[in-house]
Amino acid sequence: MGILLHVLSDLPLALGPALALIAVGTLVLVVAAYDAYRSYVTGRPSGGGER
Repeated sequence: MGILLHVLSDLPLALGPALALIAVGTLVLVVAAYDAYRSYVTGRPSGGGER
């Protein structure tokens, strides 16, 4: 039982970087989706360059 408690107490420490990566990835996806939607609505290509 002590081993289980030890693992559970270490779990947030191990999940911290993973949750940070997930949060950053989600934020990047949201920003990219918003940029694509905005460029689609305005009719301009995203990326700032002519294609």
